[in-house]
Amino acid sequence: MMSAHMNGFTKFRGLAHTGFRAKISRIRGKQSFSIISSSPLQNNRNTTKSNVSNVAFVGLGAMGYGMAANLHRYRAPSETVHVWNRTGKIAEAHEKSVGTRSASSLDHLKSCSIVFLCLPTSAEVERLCSELGPKLSPGSIIADCTSGDLHKTRQIALQLESQHGVQMVDCPVSVGPAGAASGELTSMVGGPRKAVDAIVPYLSRMVKRQIVPVGPIGAGHAVKAVNNTLNTAHLLLAAEGLIARAEFGIAPD
Repeated sequence: MMSAHMNGFTKFRGLAHTGFRAKISRIRGKQSFSIISSSPLQNNRNTTKSNVSNVAFVGLGAMGYGMAANLHRYRAPSETVHVWNRTGKIAEAHEKSVGTRSASSLDHLKSCSIVFLCLPTSAEVERLCSELGPKLSPGSIIADCTSGDLHKTRQIALQLESQHGVQMVDCPVSVGPAGAASGELTSMVGGPRKAVDAIVPYLSRMVKRQIVPVGPIGAGHAVKAVNNTLNTAHLLLAAEGLIARAEFGIAPD
């Protein structure tokens, strides 16, 4: 019975998701942003051109571990991908299994022009940026893949640029850990146009589906929050639908 219920739920959620994507597709035609769908993962997984010699990925959790692996896997030959994690042994294991270069402290990231973050919340992002920002050179970019808070992100970005000349881009991703490992992700990107353009070649190594610039800094996190809300609403509606069908004696499948 549980399996039948879940099958019904899966079909319902798939139909709802398809309808939502169709509606967004109609809206896109009226907006000024463009959708970047090509990536090295779609083009025989070739490496991308790199304008910098050092990039970094901070936060090797369920999502970050696989994303950092793809950032390294499709790097340019002259490029080094550094990884840092609060638990250093995880970064060391990533170096051994993937080939990245583990950083024992944030000081080792000071030569990096682009630093990707994937942390639990914006609170951790704020604490890390307060330590990392002063170490980076002016003109460097911090790209935050965390599912973060719009307002906090804008505060962090303002502090980074005004105090250290470091720019920030928010680029949260959708799907889950399996998608992070395979590259089957979509990213909603917010930030200054030049900074967004600068990170796209690196982000595209980790994001196979679509990279969608959606507006100024914080806009990516705002769209991700709406996306999460819609997913939750779909779950609730599907559950109510299954209950109603069961009350009428109708099998969910």
